[in-house]
Amino acid sequence: SACSSSSSSSSRPGDGFEGEIDMTSASAYGPPATIRYFIKRERVRVETTTGTSSMTTIIDISTNDVFVLDDAKKSYRTATAQSAAPATSATAALPALAFSGSASSESAVVAGVPCAVKSTPLPPTGHVETCACDGLGLPSRAWSNLFGADPSGAFVLRRELFDASGKRVSWMEANRIEHAKEPATLFEVPAGYMLVK
Repeated sequence: SACSSSSSSSSRPGDGFEGEIDMTSASAYGPPATIRYFIKRERVRVETTTGTSSMTTIIDISTNDVFVLDDAKKSYRTATAQSAAPATSATAALPALAFSGSASSESAVVAGVPCAVKSTPLPPTGHVETCACDGLGLPSRAWSNLFGADPSGAFVLRRELFDASGKRVSWMEANRIEHAKEPATLFEVPAGYMLVK
C-alpha cells in the first residue's frame, strides 16, 4: 500500500500503537476542535479543546468504561462507551464502520505519513473517505473503536463524512504522530477526584 513499512510486519497482533496523536476536527454543525489522543493498548485518553472549553475523557475499551474528568472541580463522571460517545468524543458525527470500500489509486500525506485513500458507502446516502497507513504498527482496538476498522488492519489517520450531494459535513485529520511509552497513570482518574453521580 502507500505506506507499508517494516514496522507493521514486526508488530505482533495485539501489540497496538502506543503513543500520542494530535488531531483537528471540524464540522458543518459546530465549531472546530483540537484533540490530543494518548494511546496505550485498549485505553485512550482524549483531551479535547473547543474554543475556550476543554474536556478530558479516559476510555477503556476492554471494560467499556468511560471517565469524564473535570479538572477545575477535581471531580469525574462515569458512563459506558456507548452512552458517553456523543458527549465525549469528537467522532460523534462519524459512525463506527468497517471500511469495506475499494481503495482508490489516490494517496495523500497526513501528519507527514503517506496513506492510501478509501471510500465506503454510508447508507442511506453519502459516503465516508478514509486515509489509512499500515506502516505505523497495528492500531490498538481502542483506536479502531473510535475511528472504524480497516479490513487490512491499517491505521486510519483521516476520516471525512460526505452527504449525498458530495458536501463534506465533518472530518478529522491527524497533524502529529509520536511513538512513546505512555505512563499508566495517564489512563487513571487522578487521586483526590470525587465521583459525581
